[in-house]
Amino acid sequence: PIDLVVWPDGTAIIEALKTDAPDVIVLDIQMPGATGLEVLKWINSTDCPAKGRPKVIFSSSSLSSDTEEARRLGANAFMNKGGNGEEWVAVVSRSYA
Repeated sequence: PIDLVVWPDGTAIIEALKTDAPDVIVLDIQMPGATGLEVLKWINSTDCPAKGRPKVIFSSSSLSSDTEEARRLGANAFMNKGGNGEEWVAVVSRSYA
């Protein structure tokens, strides 16, 4: 089973990742505080415990540049918010496997 922890914004995620290493990190491109891409950049620039963990971008952005940038920064998967719950579970599960 996967435990789900939700933080209110990107800044809170960065603070949590300084000491926590979730099984999978799910981010949105547009989050308050720090965007998903900024969180990915931060993870890459540190030796935080979550550095090697799978990262999934779950976003409403349909820009190919966002997808490419997320993958360049280490996202393992990118999913548009328009998908259903089963799709989301499948994407996260594949990233975690």
